[in-house]
Amino acid sequence: MLSKNLHGVAEGNAGIGMAICLFLPLTILAAWWYRRGQPSAGAPPRDWVVVGLVKYAPWGLLVLFLAKVGTYENARQFAPYYPFLFPSLLTIRGQTLVSRRIWWQRLGIAMMLFAAFLLVISRTRPLFPAQTVLDWLKKERPSSHLVARAAFAFDVRSAVGPQFRSWVENNLPAAETTVGLASASCLIEPDLWFPYGHRAVERISPGDTGPELRAKKLHWILVEGGFLSALKTDPATWADKIGADVVSEFKYQLLAGQPPEVIYLIRLRPSSVAPPA
Repeated sequence: MLSKNLHGVAEGNAGIGMAICLFLPLTILAAWWYRRGQPSAGAPPRDWVVVGLVKYAPWGLLVLFLAKVGTYENARQFAPYYPFLFPSLLTIRGQTLVSRRIWWQRLGIAMMLFAAFLLVISRTRPLFPAQTVLDWLKKERPSSHLVARAAFAFDVRSAVGPQFRSWVENNLPAAETTVGLASASCLIEPDLWFPYGHRAVERISPGDTGPELRAKKLHWILVEGGFLSALKTDPATWADKIGADVVSEFKYQLLAGQPPEVIYLIRLRPSSVAPPA
């Protein structure tokens, strides 16, 4: 959370977690250790084919998922598969011996408490008075680099949303009920709905032309810098291409040591002064 780029765990990128990934191999190793000298399980059950499919088919689906899904942060997208992978790991011989051990039970409780701790200190929605605590720490340790990074990590998440909505309110006419959004991620879209029920958001594609945008009754478009970077162009060039002008821009910092992100507000020219398609 306080790394160089201030990455934090959130519902958008969280997977199964490092603690469970370390806990599972430890459990398998302990099961192998404790079952030594124990009698074998005997002959396999009659329905061993069905049992084998239930236990091992999800691993085939895992291979298929990894082959087809190439997006980043796909640990969250793979979450529905997790419950189907565990049976093959937790039904190994010796698992019941491990689960009765006090150290294993306490380690499992510690792992759950650690997950709860990460939820409490989440940068996106902290469950403790983060600003109050950090303000006190900044007064007590004004020269602390760690405190400064923590303050930036929590401040940037809590401040960007209200600042962006204020910028939209001050620059976008209140009577405008539909606004265009040219974005690679659409993370800012929920902030454009304020006040709820008043404004609709129309997605803009890279291939949309000026006449097509005017046919949708659009007058204002918000453009993210990432959208323009993917097109390898700049805001003024793209705006002129569709017959529009850059009116304002909003800059915000999410990652320490990285250039700020930029959102541009563009106004379409009337059809009479727009360039031909």
